[in-house]
Amino acid sequence: MDENMQSLIKSVNFIIDRMATKDDLLGMATKEDLLGMATKEDLFELRQEMATKNELEKVRLDILEAIRPTEKAVDKDAVTILDHGKRISRIERHLALK
Repeated sequence: MDENMQSLIKSVNFIIDRMATKDDLLGMATKEDLLGMATKEDLFELRQEMATKNELEKVRLDILEAIRPTEKAVDKDAVTILDHGKRISRIERHLALK
């Protein structure tokens, strides 16, 4: 009898763990929710409007092409500042020796 009772308790617990309650069902989508979802046709139209990977790559390259001259100019200015800094250091050392 004890074995039958344990089996019954296991079965009841199994059902309780896997049973859907009314509260569980309230959170699920309704027919109206499903009808409001995007269809394949809607997604097709959206995909036609979106940029492709190649188009995005072209835009990225165009942006880099526009930025690179500025980047080089900033680098040249930085080198010039460093060169002037070295020059000033040399002049200061030379003046300190006198």
